[in-house]
Amino acid sequence: MRAGTTVVRVSERLPAPVAAPASCATATAVAALDAASTRVRLSGSGVLVTGAGMIGLSATALAIEAGATVLVSEPDPARRAFAARLGAIPVDPGARGSAPERLEAALEALGGRGIPEVLTSIEASGAPAAVQTAVRVLGIGGVAVLVGSVTPGSEVHVDAEALVRRLITITAVHDYSADHLVRAVAFLERAWHGLPFDELVGTTHALAELDAALAEAATGEHVRVGVAPGRRIHR
Repeated sequence: MRAGTTVVRVSERLPAPVAAPASCATATAVAALDAASTRVRLSGSGVLVTGAGMIGLSATALAIEAGATVLVSEPDPARRAFAARLGAIPVDPGARGSAPERLEAALEALGGRGIPEVLTSIEASGAPAAVQTAVRVLGIGGVAVLVGSVTPGSEVHVDAEALVRRLITITAVHDYSADHLVRAVAFLERAWHGLPFDELVGTTHALAELDAALAEAATGEHVRVGVAPGRRIHR
């Protein structure tokens, strides 16, 4: 490792599938919520997370721990169900009509809990439509934190007048600082007993099966696919 690299000691009691995303998804989720909390208060507020991959689900769990009520917008029903297990209100971005998982129905449910508007949105999918939704739903003074748009060509059209009238802030997070990593590990160590994060790793392969692991990850069937260098291959 390069000189100055931050190293965080992890408890031996923390399962490897739970600890593995700390230096990627969990720390980035901490950074995203930090970016929002500089402008708005998370506790007692409404938060929309678009995209229920590892970053989105980590941000969901962190925001709920901070006292927010979280809506999670995700097209995959299994991932929506997982977000609900974390305590979030699931939203199907493709739902129409009277479907209970429509965004409008979820926003009404938010109001029923005494939270009139969403003040924070964490966009973790990278889909242009999701970016637009993350900005559109915000109330006055809200903050949209873009995390998932990491490939070129994702142009998004916004209504500049609406941004000005509603005092909207759009910011972005790419990776994280050393402090975010320290706090990510601390979160996993205190919360993993009550959160099913170990289930997000669908299968674990030996290092010699790396090609198969990458191919399986590319299918999108699992939120994460594990690679364990010391794992033996069973034939």
